[in-house]
Amino acid sequence: METANQLIPAESQDPSTPSLLNTWPDYLGRYLQHLAVTGYTAQSRYHSQRYLQDFIAWAQPRGIGSPQSVSEQVFERYLVYLHQYRKSNGAPLAPNGQRCKIVPLRGFFQWCPQEPAAAPGPYGRL
Repeated sequence: METANQLIPAESQDPSTPSLLNTWPDYLGRYLQHLAVTGYTAQSRYHSQRYLQDFIAWAQPRGIGSPQSVSEQVFERYLVYLHQYRKSNGAPLAPNGQRCKIVPLRGFFQWCPQEPAAAPGPYGRL
C-alpha cells in the first residue's frame, strides 16, 4: 500500500494563513489535509482522493471548474452517470460501488462550508 506522503500532495503554503480556494486542486489538497489532521487512515484518504478525482474528471469536461459550480442538478446528473456506468466487462456498477463513489463526495461537500478559505457555494443543498 502506498504511504500517506505518496497520496497527498504537499501544500506549498502555510495552512495557518489560508488563501481563498478557487480550483478543484486547491479544494482537494486542503480537504485531504483536513482528513489527515482529523485522523483518517492513509487508506481512507487514498479512497477519498480516488473517488473525488473520478468526480472531478467527470465534471471538468462539462464546464464544472470548481466546487462552487456544483448544483443539485449537477449532482443528480452524476448519480445518473454512475447508474448508467459500465465496467470494462460490460457489467453495471453495483449499488455498493456507486455508494463508495458517493460517500466521499458527501463528506467533501459537507466540509466545504466549514473551511474558512472556501468560496461561497451551494454546498449545503447537496
